[in-house]
Amino acid sequence: EESFSIVDGIIQDNPNHVEALINRAIIFLSKGDKNKAVRDLEHAFELKPHLHQIWKILGSIYIEFSKYHEAADFFKKLIKREPSEASHFFSLASCLQCLGDLQSSIENYKKALKIKPSFIEAYINMGVALKQKGDLDGASRSFQKALSFKSDLAEAYYNLGLLSKDKNDLTSSFRNY
Repeated sequence: EESFSIVDGIIQDNPNHVEALINRAIIFLSKGDKNKAVRDLEHAFELKPHLHQIWKILGSIYIEFSKYHEAADFFKKLIKREPSEASHFFSLASCLQCLGDLQSSIENYKKALKIKPSFIEAYINMGVALKQKGDLDGASRSFQKALSFKSDLAEAYYNLGLLSKDKNDLTSSFRNY
């Protein structure tokens, strides 16, 4: 409460004090008031969009709240600022996948992989999106690519097991599981 009073006082004196806005947002988060935290973080982002600490917190909150439209818009802004950052494309792709826009999701996973060819999580998520879209062969290739970087990746084997089951290849399914 004392910290909140101090930070809130700073913001009342200077509503554009970015560091105070970030600190108040963190206090709001600790109190469970994510709406007020988002409001302060969005304002801080408008004032100083180059501060990376804002990006991670704000993006995570959008996703945690299942505000995928807002999150997608946010990650598009980040991509404009840093078009060579694979994680921004990955996060956008994940949001689009949650929104059911599988084609755009897959395209953004591919962009992330073009920047960072060893991005294992992108291969896994893209494989899931391809499976959701009905492209079982493409999904299999994506999971296999992830395994080429990490041969003991349980998530890839699990998904390959699901694909084999969908193809009624129970021997392969069992082997992958």
